[in-house]
Amino acid sequence: TWIASDRTLNELRLVAGRRTFETRNNSNETGQWFSYGNTLKTGANQVGDQLMEGEYYELRDTVRLQLGGGRSRHELKLGGSIRFIDERWDYPIFPQGTLRWATDFDDGPLALPFIYDYGIGSADIGIDTTLVGLFVQDDWRVRPDLSLVLGLRWDLDTDGNNPDFRHPNSPGDRSADTDNFQPR
Repeated sequence: TWIASDRTLNELRLVAGRRTFETRNNSNETGQWFSYGNTLKTGANQVGDQLMEGEYYELRDTVRLQLGGGRSRHELKLGGSIRFIDERWDYPIFPQGTLRWATDFDDGPLALPFIYDYGIGSADIGIDTTLVGLFVQDDWRVRPDLSLVLGLRWDLDTDGNNPDFRHPNSPGDRSADTDNFQPR
């Protein structure tokens, strides 16, 4: 929806979508690295069959104001958004196993296994978060041949720092990540 006056323009959008991403591993064979993992790798990738699917809803509003006139003018943009994300992500690590050899094909028989990685358990997780974003931007035309664009954006991911996570090795409360400022 566009709402306009002489010097103000407001844009309000509601966006909804669904996304699905799926990829299969390249092999069912055990992955093998040679020379301590520095050279050739054969077999399966370390990441197995992946699946990500989710639903996304966003409400976004931007207001544009034109200030000044003549040789110098400003176009001030103010805006914000709120996005709701509900997704499922399955990202298994080492499902076929990965063996790292200390030797290489050129060194003769593979006789010295160095390390073996194998993942067990479920890597299927649900992610449910709300993202909030606010910004201000000034497109300042100082002269016809000189423009400055200055802006600041702040983002909040309400569950991005996993504030409800509890573990004996990291006691105490974890707070939401609230200091995400960046230039715009």
